[in-house]
Parts: sequence; structure tokens; C-alpha cells
Amino acid sequence: MFVHWKSLLITMAIALAVFAMARPFCVPMMGEAAFKRRRSVWFVLTVTSFLSPSYWGYVAVALPLLFWASSKDENPPALFVLLLYVVTPGGLDIPIAGVTT
Repeated sequence: MFVHWKSLLITMAIALAVFAMARPFCVPMMGEAAFKRRRSVWFVLTVTSFLSPSYWGYVAVALPLLFWASSKDENPPALFVLLLYVVTPGGLDIPIAGVTT
């Protein structure tokens, strides 16, 4: 897990810069509250994806957060597009009780 700390720090530094540069363009179109909420959800899900020891731990954090954010957001498809690549797809087998491959 500690191997990913450098990647997490670099990702957070780049994301802070990108969100700071995007703010003047995005806030007039979506509003300050929506921008802050989407940015916060992105940061929480990204940090959780780096620090979660398992897929199910990530799901336990992501599901309630996404349900909350989508219920508050006036444009859920925009939230979906922003969060589409928070976790990149990978070739990892997810263990599920009772299912064998």
C-alpha cells in the first residue's frame, strides 16, 4: 500500500492545479456549490481508491457518497462524466463468495 503514496501525492498535486484552473470556467456554468460538491466527491473517491485495501472497502465508501452526490446534483450526467475515470479499469479478479471461475 505504501508504494502508492508517491502516485497519490502526484495525482493530488495535479488535480489541485487542474481544479484551480478550471474553476473560473466552470463556476459560471454550474454554480459554486455544484463545483465544490463535484470536486470534493472526486477527491474523496480518488483518495479512497488509493488507500482502500480491497474493492469492497472502496464500494463501501463510494456507494453512499455517490447516492448522496447524485441526489444533490442538478445535473447527474455531468457528475457521472466527471467521475467516469476516477478508477481506471484493470484486470483484477474480484472475489465473491460462492462464485468460482
